[in-house]
Amino acid sequence: MPPPLLLDPLSPHQSPFTETESGGSGEEEGEAATAFTPVTTRTRSKTQRVPQLLVPLREVMGSSGAARVKIPFSTTDLNDWKEVARGYRDDPSKVAKRFELIVRNQDPDWRDVDLILGEMTETEKQLVLKTARTHVQAQITGRVLQGSVDKHVPLTDPNWDPNDGQDYAMLRRYRD
Repeated sequence: MPPPLLLDPLSPHQSPFTETESGGSGEEEGEAATAFTPVTTRTRSKTQRVPQLLVPLREVMGSSGAARVKIPFSTTDLNDWKEVARGYRDDPSKVAKRFELIVRNQDPDWRDVDLILGEMTETEKQLVLKTARTHVQAQITGRVLQGSVDKHVPLTDPNWDPNDGQDYAMLRRYRD
């Protein structure tokens, strides 16, 4: 016995990329047709799955080579982070490890990092920034880094362009 079909086979006159909302062939009058192209089919298939983390900066091929495009965090991502951030007082190293995981996997820009830190209490956020600035100051004093603390750990958006090599390097140092 052959395995059961998961999808009905297409009739000879039915395109795999055109279907009505009711599932018919699109020939009935008055029905709004929804186009099913390879792109829309793939996009719609993603919306029916368990939500996955989105990458805020995703590298794509542009007309002049590779470029980074900002993809915002999903609400689910932010809610998950908020739950983790609540445990900062109880286990700061666990929260720090989760933050490092987000940075490594999702390549956030300065605004994304600010958004992530914004899910912590103001006191916790200031403590994290103070610790980072103290660490950078020690590196500047030890001549490991050059420049000012504000250059490496800015408190306001520095408008780093992730497609500019120097700006992206600054963004990476900031997140590290």
